[in-house]
Amino acid sequence: MPSFVDLLVKSRKWFLRNEDSGETMEGQFAPTGLTRDVANNYAQHTALNRANTIIQYLNSKADTLVLQAGFFAQDFTKGAAVEERLEKLVSWAKRDPDLLRPPRVLFWIGNGHLEQLSVIDSISGITYGEPTILGEIREVSFTVNLLQFVEFNLDDQESFDTRFHHTKERDYYELLTQREYGDPLRGDVIRKQHPTQPNLTPGAIVRLPSIEGVRTERVETKSIPLKTAYGRKETPQRSLRIDMFDRRNRPFVSHVIVE
Repeated sequence: MPSFVDLLVKSRKWFLRNEDSGETMEGQFAPTGLTRDVANNYAQHTALNRANTIIQYLNSKADTLVLQAGFFAQDFTKGAAVEERLEKLVSWAKRDPDLLRPPRVLFWIGNGHLEQLSVIDSISGITYGEPTILGEIREVSFTVNLLQFVEFNLDDQESFDTRFHHTKERDYYELLTQREYGDPLRGDVIRKQHPTQPNLTPGAIVRLPSIEGVRTERVETKSIPLKTAYGRKETPQRSLRIDMFDRRNRPFVSHVIVE
């Protein structure tokens, strides 16, 4: 059973565990400096004679832990251990030939505080102290920048359904997308997302995604006869369509008779 002194010493250390190999590294001291950065990216827009800028959220940056620490030789015969531990730490910041990437590391201090799964972004400011009387390294200090690592899954999808519109009389998809996105052609995209209600009736519910959900959708015909009827390439369908328009290109009067 560890003594109270052992627990006290351990509570003042920092730890770094290689999640791919299972190796754990202990800092001999509590870090001389540990800072945490949390940041976002914002775009700022302004206009002539406007006092305040319009701030728009773009995305988030990875949380960063900056550890300022070091290793030291406990006596003049342990200088080789300092260099060995430093090179081990440096290897965790480099590409592993088996993993084809740098390893992931789990950092925490004391009794599990500030635990963060990370990748080592950089190790900077490596400073060597005066060597021992045997010519070995006595101490070394450094700064480690740790970027938070979050697993990415291709199955993860953002929810872009941000608004639901209750239709009223004379609403149609192109009118809704003109109001929502300033682009009536997006109505074709929204219509295809509602296959059970191609024609809107009063009281129907229409999902209107944010612009990010429809920005990459292409407006194109799904009709097989008309698939090659549009575009610059000459096709039989395109020629027939143009010929039919040319034949009927004359003034005419249309009457609608209502009983």
